[in-house]
Amino acid sequence: MDVLIDQVVIDSGDPIIHLDTRNMYSTIDLVGPMDELVAALGPQGRQYSGRHPIAFNLPALDPNNVLLSPVLAHEVAHTAVTRELLKKLQDRIQSGPAGKQIDDAFARLGFGGDQRQTAALAQAFQSWSAELLCDAIAIALTGPSFLFAFAAFVPPTAVSGASKSHPDIQDRLGFALDVIDSYGWTPFIEERAPKLVAWFREVSTQPVLTGGAEETFLREAISASSAERRQIASDHVVGPLDSKEGDRIDQAAAWLAQGVPLVDVDGSVLSPWQVVLAAWIAGISVRGDESPTVALAAGDRDYNAVIVKAIEYSQIVSEWRSK
Repeated sequence: MDVLIDQVVIDSGDPIIHLDTRNMYSTIDLVGPMDELVAALGPQGRQYSGRHPIAFNLPALDPNNVLLSPVLAHEVAHTAVTRELLKKLQDRIQSGPAGKQIDDAFARLGFGGDQRQTAALAQAFQSWSAELLCDAIAIALTGPSFLFAFAAFVPPTAVSGASKSHPDIQDRLGFALDVIDSYGWTPFIEERAPKLVAWFREVSTQPVLTGGAEETFLREAISASSAERRQIASDHVVGPLDSKEGDRIDQAAAWLAQGVPLVDVDGSVLSPWQVVLAAWIAGISVRGDESPTVALAAGDRDYNAVIVKAIEYSQIVSEWRSK
């Protein structure tokens, strides 16, 4: 949580850890609800101006599941997206070629002056954009780990389809693969998990669609604005995971596969997200390059305990060497 606060949340924050079986892997910036209460007091109420208290809901039954931590990175990103980044994304879209493409796609819907339908569609596009921007931020931070964690947390073959707040899971997987490729990670994962990558790609081409005009517009608008989302994510993240660190990650993975929490490679300490990616690579190498592996590795508490130790050691060594 400390790492995520430092890397993602604007102007830092005051984290509140809440173990919750119902709202696991979600987050809420409490300033918004607080300001609503203050506004109800009338003129004497004052807007909150201190560090934002942010509630982080973790799964009560398994709060130390490190392999799923990239999912938490997505949730933490919602705070930054809500406060500032969604507005930046909208401005960037409107000032570039994506804005014209989206306007043309909207015009083809033929809504005309129906303000209710227009407002509902604009809200849906904002919600989809926010979710995918959070995915992009999580990928910038954690690299391909987000892909594996997402597949373990949300079955890629789920048939729920898109909603007003979230894109279809298969579409979302496809957009994640594109972001991963743009950050230079595709050769790395293709070499170490070719069957899993092929499965992700196959699933991403089979979205559960309704065929409605609004859904068609949203998918087109999201596709047109993909470059803008990637750029906003890249500009925002502090210390993104570098795909050039593959050799160091491999060395750590070889030790983690044997249950040894190695954190120092070639005299340099691994970052927490390098450890998490090394752990995913080790898990795949031990359990096999097959679709069930993502769930089996994430559900292995003993293995997750080794990863926890590796991250603890990396933080201790980093602090020790910085003195």
